[in-house]
Amino acid sequence: MRKEILEEFNEWWYTEEAPRDLLMDYKRHLFSSVVKNVKKRHILSITGLRRTGKTTIMYQVIDNLLKEETKAQNIVYFSFDEMVEGLDDVIDTYREIHAINLRKERIYLFMDEVQKLKDWENQIKKYYDLYPKLKFVISGSESLFVGKLSKETLAGRIHEFYLPTLSFSEFLDLKGIKPKPYAPRIKPMFMEYVNKGGFPEMVNETNMKEVARYIRSSVIDKIVYKDVPTISGIRNVELLHQLLAAMAINPGMDLSYQSLAEQFDSDRRTIKEYVMWLKESFLIRLVGNYRKGTASLRKNKKAYLLDCGIISAFKPQIDDAFLGRMVENAVINTVGTQAFWRNRREVDAVVDGISLEVKYQDKIIRSDLKGLSEFMRKFNTKFGFVISKNREERMKTEHGLVIFVPAWKLLLNPSIIRRKA
Repeated sequence: MRKEILEEFNEWWYTEEAPRDLLMDYKRHLFSSVVKNVKKRHILSITGLRRTGKTTIMYQVIDNLLKEETKAQNIVYFSFDEMVEGLDDVIDTYREIHAINLRKERIYLFMDEVQKLKDWENQIKKYYDLYPKLKFVISGSESLFVGKLSKETLAGRIHEFYLPTLSFSEFLDLKGIKPKPYAPRIKPMFMEYVNKGGFPEMVNETNMKEVARYIRSSVIDKIVYKDVPTISGIRNVELLHQLLAAMAINPGMDLSYQSLAEQFDSDRRTIKEYVMWLKESFLIRLVGNYRKGTASLRKNKKAYLLDCGIISAFKPQIDDAFLGRMVENAVINTVGTQAFWRNRREVDAVVDGISLEVKYQDKIIRSDLKGLSEFMRKFNTKFGFVISKNREERMKTEHGLVIFVPAWKLLLNPSIIRRKA
């Protein structure tokens, strides 16, 4: 590896400052958690969808270390978008430049897009075990632990952080909007957030065609046509794209591998593998049917998109009926559920044993609550939530208390559903 490449990545070795053009003034909520752990022994991993700000957080942490008077030469950044033979190549070049003893000095190694490095976990484990003063902060745009053995290799050595797209409150922060007083300014922003999604660079973009183009070119196409084939070796990238499109135009769809295999003239095993890669690339979320205390992903799965902007990128014309499904998708992501519930009836989400039904409509009638009532009766829960368009009240029913919460208010404060009624 040429020294000039590593020196270009690490200009603070000579300026003693992190490059201003790579730092955002705004810091994602995850930043403080990473900073709190950066001086501890274990490896830190930051994973998440492309263009969510993982690299920016790395640079912000580097900037924070420099401001705390960490030696500039003791901070190393490298992105494996730049091809090298291995981690040895990076570290040997670093030692050639600075002649630093890795056993005597605390060195911070920020390794970006590490999933592109073959056998990355064993390479990092070797240095972690041999050099206790090395601190690794790594990132990946795909899950770093697709295989069971990958996770076992670094068991007890790694602290994982997931960086989603912007939450609604972060979206408002970047807009410079304080969420008080609530409704007059917040509700229009809620609709913008649901339609546009939470990619930081698109927060202030007003042209929805440009937002869709950005998401297609910078996120979807890069993952489908470049990232996943490189890591997985899959060949039929068009099938991968078609599967994602099918889920985007039908968020919350029931996921049947056999039906999809018939629809796309493929086999069930291939469909299952490709869906797994969409999930591990943080493009989709799978939720399973709730059984008390758990969610089973073996049967009755549903697929949602991990950002509503991906839906808009595939479906530019959105009517009122479909908007309700996008709100449901946003709610599912916000509460982070892994489960819905279906028996004779159904509820959209179960979080810590609490049922939620999304009804983003002007009128909600008694029959709309049948699934919620059935869940409360079957599982003997005292309350459940209806995520509404505007309605906000508490209604006593024979099976428990039904709490109506406007969708924009839930997205602003998802902890509402974890409070006791």
